[in-house]
Amino acid sequence: MAPQSRIFLPLPRPPELFLSKKGKRIIPKVDLFKFIPNPTGSHRFTKNLSRPFLSFSEELYSLLRIVTGVLFACHGVQLIGGWWIDSGSMPPPGSELWFGGILELACGVLIFVGFITPLAAFIASGQMAMAYFQFHWKFAMDNNFFPIVNHGELAVLYCFLFLFISSKGGGKWSVDNFKLAGRDQNAIESNS
Repeated sequence: MAPQSRIFLPLPRPPELFLSKKGKRIIPKVDLFKFIPNPTGSHRFTKNLSRPFLSFSEELYSLLRIVTGVLFACHGVQLIGGWWIDSGSMPPPGSELWFGGILELACGVLIFVGFITPLAAFIASGQMAMAYFQFHWKFAMDNNFFPIVNHGELAVLYCFLFLFISSKGGGKWSVDNFKLAGRDQNAIESNS
């Protein structure tokens, strides 16, 4: 790899400051690469400014998964148990909404603890897609198509968030991760 060439420019100062004691002209040089972000990320200053939370990405993803699982489970408890809503708006047991609440509670708890996370998140994503099409959009080709109009933006957001979680897995703070770490430790012990 060729060495990186440096660009040096004179500082904007009055000309008398650029003269030495002998009258010879001195032009100070400034290294522009100290101030311009380096695409290789080798400078610590620019690396920290461009992605300040990069070193915490696994922890932040796990926190996102945990909070999403808890909120989704709360929606399920709301549908099944009638908590936080009027008792008259609770779906009857055995109805489609009631089974949806069971799925929301079960998938939310599984996503929260990080157990079989990809499967639980994929099921939750499909459920939210179905909820949007069946209960919010209702296949109406008018203004009701848009999620902000039909109040389905939370279902769409959950759908794509769960799709992302299903592709990434449980993360650092999950039962799945602890099981994998235990398997790796057992494999190391059996090989030695």
